Amino acid sequence: MKSLSDENSSCVISFVAFIPNFFINLFYILNTLGYETPIIDTKNIIEFTLFIAFTSTTFIPFSSLKKFNETCIAYAKEKVLPYKIITISLLTYSVITMFLFKNREITMSALIMAHSFFIITHFKKLGFAKRYNDDYKIRWQKKNSGIDDDSKDPNIFWFFKLWFSPRVIIPRNKRPLLKGYNVFFFSLIIFSIDRIPLIAFLVLCYLFIFFTEYIFSLYVETKGFCTEIKYSPRKGTDYWRITIIDYKNRRQIVFDSPTYPYFDSNDYVRIVTGMFTRKVVTYSISSKTTY
Repeated sequence: MKSLSDENSSCVISFVAFIPNFFINLFYILNTLGYETPIIDTKNIIEFTLFIAFTSTTFIPFSSLKKFNETCIAYAKEKVLPYKIITISLLTYSVITMFLFKNREITMSALIMAHSFFIITHFKKLGFAKRYNDDYKIRWQKKNSGIDDDSKDPNIFWFFKLWFSPRVIIPRNKRPLLKGYNVFFFSLIIFSIDRIPLIAFLVLCYLFIFFTEYIFSLYVETKGFCTEIKYSPRKGTDYWRITIIDYKNRRQIVFDSPTYPYFDSNDYVRIVTGMFTRKVVTYSISSKTTY
């Protein structure tokens, strides 16, 4: 399923085709009424926006509403009603231009404008359906966490929140260590302390905290719902960004994994992290220890 950001990107692409043609038609009407308007290259704009409109159309087969339930679809259809009215109005205007202006370029521009807004309407409908579906998931997760629907939704403070219990004692051979390339990178920064003192100082602070966690086993656990598993490749390497939210204690953990986790979105997950660094040590879908 496409993400909401993908749908918004598709809307932006369609707006790129819609806006220039809107001004082409506006300037033509004003010019017909005797007003002076800027001179624009109508032909090239139409050719360019026609290509954009065609490109936007190719996204539709990969963005169906069939993956949503009837409630989500009904909600989305209700929300896009104003968009549908505008689309019908633009299509009607396009037909009128054929007989009123008898100008092939203006008619083509009007049709591109109507088509672009139709694409915008389609992806807005997908966006509304996904938003309603996500809201339903959040309500379900809150209910299963034993809290009210009216409680606060996750925000940036949940991500930076620190907690100190329940503390977990991890066997020394299971505690995370810095990777070789991290040690090399940090060493370069530290040896450059004369040139970049602030960054070197921050790196030293991080290393001090990291090894303090390692020596004294300063690790804590939290339990929450997996709200998102997003594929996020980096420089040819596969990565998945995973979000865990504990609604009861208002905590949020976001981490990257080079492999797809053995749980799915909406699963209840137990995760152990560093008390301060938030570096993930282990996770599981049960409340039992995994080490």
